[in-house]
Amino acid sequence: MVRYAAKELPKVAQDYIAKSFPGKTIDKVVKITDEAGKVKYRAAIGDKTLYFDADGKVITEEKKIDKAGAETKTVKTARPLPEKDE
Repeated sequence: MVRYAAKELPKVAQDYIAKSFPGKTIDKVVKITDEAGKVKYRAAIGDKTLYFDADGKVITEEKKIDKAGAETKTVKTARPLPEKDE
């Protein structure tokens, strides 16, 4: 797992975030490469975690579980969730 600057996200992903989350800052970007060499990006924005494919298209968007541990996680998915990095 390697952390990247927000500018390392594909332009399509940056544009999506700017439009969907105006005024929000990207907290963290991680580039994930699976065993087959397929690249995905994970971006944390406030209480959301977004996954993008190598071209910057949204794979999934999920809401983080609150700090109290309540099971409030919701997932909007266009495709199956990506494998989590270790």
